[in-house]
Amino acid sequence: MGKPCLILLGGAGWDARRRAASVALTAAAFGHPVAVALSGDPLRAWVEGRFDEGAPAGAQEAQVVDWLEKVTDTQYRNVQAPKTSATTAVQPSRAQQLMGDFAPKLAELTDSVLFGDIWERPGLSKRDRSLVTVSALVAMNRPEQLRSHLTLAIQNGLTREELAEAMTHLAFYSGWPSAVSAISVAKEVLPAKSPN
Repeated sequence: MGKPCLILLGGAGWDARRRAASVALTAAAFGHPVAVALSGDPLRAWVEGRFDEGAPAGAQEAQVVDWLEKVTDTQYRNVQAPKTSATTAVQPSRAQQLMGDFAPKLAELTDSVLFGDIWERPGLSKRDRSLVTVSALVAMNRPEQLRSHLTLAIQNGLTREELAEAMTHLAFYSGWPSAVSAISVAKEVLPAKSPN
């Protein structure tokens, strides 16, 4: 078994959570026991030399692996470990595939801020966020972005019928051409209604 590792968490944001998960998984993959300390807790103070005794068992052997931004308890509980193994390469996100070679910062912001933070906020369900997003894309007549968001809307629990009703409703608020264009995209993207 490798040398114990201590990961100190402080700050906020999706990048901090992702880095913490990455560091913890890397350490664990190499056989290092991992301890996680939130900023301000006694273990951190001990490592920084503010306490001479009373450190948790095994902490004397620990080393600081990474310093991260503050992560709230809610964010910490929502960390999802990447679904990769030590032998599998990480697949690029859809944003990285679409624009990462031309606008890497925009792809990074799409992944970390839009999908990593905004879509994860507790104020609306993902289903409701999908309905709002699809409605905005229909109203702005953005068929290219609408394609992927219609698929996501189905994954998030909206039905083909609900999306069709939303587009019909939007025809009167955002314009007939926008709604008709959206319906054409939806017919291409969404699974056909099964005959009963």
